[in-house]
Amino acid sequence: SNLGNINELQSTKSTQELKNLNENTGGVKEVENNKDKYDLSLFEKALSRFNEALRLEHTDYKVWVLKTQCHARLKEYNEALQAISRAMATCKDTNVEFYIMRAKLYWAKGFNDEGNKDIRVACSLDAEHIEIKAYITRSYAKAELLFQMALQFFEAGNYEKSLFNLKHALSVSNDDIKLHIMLAKIYRYVLVYIYDSVCICVDVYV
Repeated sequence: SNLGNINELQSTKSTQELKNLNENTGGVKEVENNKDKYDLSLFEKALSRFNEALRLEHTDYKVWVLKTQCHARLKEYNEALQAISRAMATCKDTNVEFYIMRAKLYWAKGFNDEGNKDIRVACSLDAEHIEIKAYITRSYAKAELLFQMALQFFEAGNYEKSLFNLKHALSVSNDDIKLHIMLAKIYRYVLVYIYDSVCICVDVYV
């Protein structure tokens, strides 16, 4: 009998706790279901605060960095690039994080060459940085794939597509010696092909 009363009490308690939980998390569920809307609204509000702070003190690089992050989250990449450039200009020390951040913004806009240039600068500053190491790993993997495609086109005699893929590989990873060797090989074969074509034309018209 006592055991039955205890079980009934626990069941009632659990039911009440579940009810309270559902009532209290109603707002949380709404936020979760509309997370992007709430996130963007918060970033917009934060951005207005940072703009106000910069009107009062425009040389605080930390605020410029925070402003950059807000613009990036709102996908306002032009404004984000301007903000991170101001952060770099106002900070007395060279910061690897700035170059990584600006590289990501360039990539987001499709400016791969500019982004790769910044990431190489970042690599020279701190080659052991976790994001730099991850970038290098991805770059080598992508360059290797492009190299293999270039090799296949080359062997098929399609020098134009081979050259296209190889140049793409070099834009991703310029330090791989085999890419430069392959590039020289393609140019040599193209020159031989052109020379042979010219000789054939001369023979025909002579």
